[in-house]
Formats: sequence, structure tokens, C-alpha cells
Amino acid sequence: MDQQRINFLKQLKKYGIQENIPNISWETAEFIHSQVQNKNPKNVLEIGTANGFSTIWIADALSSGKIVTIERSAPTFRESIQNFSDAGVEKSITSIYGDAKLILKNWNIDGSLKQIDSLDEVPKGPQYIEGDGLVYASDTTATHSKSFDLVFIDAQKVSYINFWNLVQPLLTDNPLIIVDDVLKFSDKTESFTQLMESQTDWSYKIHKTDSDDGVMVCWKK
Repeated sequence: MDQQRINFLKQLKKYGIQENIPNISWETAEFIHSQVQNKNPKNVLEIGTANGFSTIWIADALSSGKIVTIERSAPTFRESIQNFSDAGVEKSITSIYGDAKLILKNWNIDGSLKQIDSLDEVPKGPQYIEGDGLVYASDTTATHSKSFDLVFIDAQKVSYINFWNLVQPLLTDNPLIIVDDVLKFSDKTESFTQLMESQTDWSYKIHKTDSDDGVMVCWKK
């Protein structure tokens, strides 16, 4: 990563701390960056954009892949679009505003997502959209992928099982799924960890990425 982008991310991280935006830690970001580089995925799905801090790290690690990222908070969604542009990674990213559970359920239904080319169509307040999602991309002719070989889950912790089940039909043959906050919020993610322990076709490893948290990396056996 070049120094200019590192400096931008440092400022973005500082801002996130000041504004209580739930960004991943710097150490977790570096870990995910290395995982993406090693996997070299063609299509990445991120559930939980916040203001784009983690998305920028993923985009930087891609050689030629693309990211679809989903966020349900209007203010941070709008901020993320500007941050992608400022970081110079906007061409790699398709952003979706809406409820990931509904969006992923309807993922392969044509017309379930509305393409927008202006943020004026995104609510300006903190409310969450109800119904179908809004898709924003710097390239308005871009089409989002129907399947993914890497997924990063970092949204509502109590919904991790729902997210896990919803992404299964959208995975390629050799996928990697990375799940954040499995140590810091173990009380909320305990049922998800129990689910992974019962899986017969998936393996996982929890990596302690910083002093109080870690990520779960999952792969097919």
C-alpha cells in the first residue's frame, strides 16, 4: 500500500474513533489485507461497510478483483462513497444501501435492486431503508457479481447465522469467509461459533488479531 493511502486510512481511523464508527482495528485490517492478497479473489462481498475503512483495505489488496459492499446506515453509507473516491479505490467498489438480510435473500432476482447514479436518492437521516436496496457505483454501467469467492462479515453480530446461511448459495467452489468480532463480542457470536463447530463441510480458525478481538477464517474442507 502506498504511503498516501496509508495516511488517508490513519486519518479515517482517527475520525472513526472520534465519531464512534464501528471500524475494524488497524491490526485486523492488516490481517484481512494479507488474507485477501493470498486468496486473490475475483469477487468479494462485504456485509457491513460503515464508512468504508475496511472496504478500502480490501480494495487495496485486490489485484484486479471487485467488491460489493452492503450498508444499512444512511450517514455512513454516504460517507463511504466519498471516502472511496478520496482513497482512489472507487472503481473497484459497488456500494449497496439497504438491509443485507433482504438484499441477499433476493440477490439473484433481477430488478430487486435499484441502480442510482446520485446520492440524492439516499435518505439523509439516520433511518434505515425498508424494502429493496439502492446500488451505487462510480461506473454506472457496471454489473454486480452473482457469486463470490471471498466474503467478509462485519455487521449485526446477532445476525451472523442469518448472514452465513444467506451467502451459502452465492459462493464459488473454493470460497473463503472471514467473520469479525468473534472474541470481543463472543456473547453475541457464541451461537455462530457453535454452528461452525457442527459443520461437516467447513473448517475454521480464530485468529487473535489484537488485544481484545479476533476474526474467524472459514474455508471448505
